[in-house]
Amino acid sequence: MESVQLIREEFEGDRESREEEGICWSKDRLRDSGWLEPPHKPAPICDIKPCWSAPEPVWQSLPIELQHITRAIETSRSILDLEENWDGEGGLPFSQKVWEKAVAFLALQAKEGFVRLGIIVGAPRILPSADGSIDLHWKSDAYELLVNIPQDGTPASYYGDNTQGNMPIKATCNTSEPDRKLISWLSLFL
Repeated sequence: MESVQLIREEFEGDRESREEEGICWSKDRLRDSGWLEPPHKPAPICDIKPCWSAPEPVWQSLPIELQHITRAIETSRSILDLEENWDGEGGLPFSQKVWEKAVAFLALQAKEGFVRLGIIVGAPRILPSADGSIDLHWKSDAYELLVNIPQDGTPASYYGDNTQGNMPIKATCNTSEPDRKLISWLSLFL
């Protein structure tokens, strides 16, 4: 223990003499002279995404209760692989933009129903249409609903009815906004 103390005293004394000769400066002297800046406070942590990252698709951030919707969406991606005349009757190929619009619309309606109304909608069949549009199709023993997302930028349209034909619903809608009438109708498929 004494040897450690002796070494420390020798080092301290040696450092002081080196400081006096200008060979070695203490941290205080370096800081006072401007050579050593005071430690910086860490930058606050914030939720900023790098500008080069693509935004996460809305369907990938659905609540766990709606993962059946996410699975249906991921399965439907194969629509993008269909080439011209995929149906043998001149069917048009599908653009990434139309597919993204259709699945974003589905995710938006499902999320709105869950968050605002406590409804967990069933997953539709996501189907190609010969004109390049995409259909979202729900069918149960008692009800059927078809939503068509066109490729030409016109509003989406939907039609639904029960098996007795006495409860029809028909409308057009903006694909970038929740449609509460549609969502409440989807609750029939629970």
